[in-house]
Order: sequence, then C-alpha cells, then structure tokens
Amino acid sequence: MRRKKDHLLDRTRRKMEESAGEAEDYARNPGKIWRLINRAKEKLMEMEDHRSTFKNIVRHVGVFIQMLRDYSRGYYPHLPWKSLTAIIGALLYFLNPFDIIPDFIPGIGLLDDLTLLTWVYRSVEGDVENYLAWEQGVDEID
Repeated sequence: MRRKKDHLLDRTRRKMEESAGEAEDYARNPGKIWRLINRAKEKLMEMEDHRSTFKNIVRHVGVFIQMLRDYSRGYYPHLPWKSLTAIIGALLYFLNPFDIIPDFIPGIGLLDDLTLLTWVYRSVEGDVENYLAWEQGVDEID
C-alpha cells in the first residue's frame, strides 16, 4: 500500500511541477490570485455534503486561501516565493477536475488531490505556522 501511495504522490507532484510556470504567473498577479481564491472557495462549497469525509482537504485549502488572501492584499508579504508558488500550484491542481484521478470518480476522485495538498502543506508547514502565528494578532478583515 505504501508503494502505491508513494507512486501516486510522485505522479501528482510531477503533474503539479509541469504547471510551475502557470503558478508563477498567478503569483505575480493579485487579480489571478483572487480568482483562484474564489474558485477554491466555490469548490469547497460544492464539497459541503462531504465535508467530514474530506476534512483534511477542507482544512488545507482553507489555510491556503487565508494565506493567499492576506498575501495578495499586502497584509502578509512574508510568504517565501517557493511556498507561494507551491500553494498556488496545489490549488490549481485541486481545481483541475481531470487530474491524475478525475474528481468525478466516486470514492477515489479526490484521493490524488488530498495526497498532493497534504504533501504541499507539510512542505510549507513552517511558513503556515509563521502565518498562523502572525494572523493571531490581526483582526479579521473581509
């Protein structure tokens, strides 16, 4: 089982890395970041009926949305470029319904998304922790 999971992670990472240029383009354009945020929020709302099943996706995407929101508004400029593009790349992958395992396949369609989001979250965990610590001192502005 571990080998299959590692193989899936390798395939999803390669797929995400193929779109690195697109992620960098988004990172340079606050308008594109906002469109990405809104699309990710919409997809999370579509998953509302299965929220408990996909709680890690919801949690990871939620934190990534917060980070991108505050980064694009200029409130949190401390996000390293590498982490920024990794987060954007993971969200672009999450939004692609025809990725390694198409999202419409019942039961397993989001397995690759969960695998990649978890890997990216762990990869940028230090930056996530720094952001969350910073955010605790900031009033919510929406």
